[in-house]
Amino acid sequence: MSNISSEKVRAEVTRYWTAFTGKSADIMASMYAPYAMVFPTWATRPEPARLTVARRQREYFNPKTSITGYPGEIEVTLQDTTAVAVYTYQLHIVNSETGPRGTESHTLNGRATQVFALDHEGKLKIVHEHLSVARK
Repeated sequence: MSNISSEKVRAEVTRYWTAFTGKSADIMASMYAPYAMVFPTWATRPEPARLTVARRQREYFNPKTSITGYPGEIEVTLQDTTAVAVYTYQLHIVNSETGPRGTESHTLNGRATQVFALDHEGKLKIVHEHLSVARK
């Protein structure tokens, strides 16, 4: 019998967004399985999660960047040993380190699919993540 529940998955999604907006690369990295793959928002191919976390740390997790973001309603589908979380999100990033005018990125209609599985210690880990933006 699996220890995966919808409530635990929703809590992990919330923890993910807290780590992202809190610019915590260590927490974020710990949330992924070692073999996890991520399809980032604007990417044309998937990449290892460790590379995604390193990129986020380099591009966003500096003192002159502010990040706000949150998930919408989180739908969870439970399987025997995995769970799929599907939700929309908003993400706003303002980076004043990139010059006098800085850069801003506002994702208003983001979509996320995260697949979770239990690791050998019984902790939920993201094994696959796909982020995209809905076109109007």
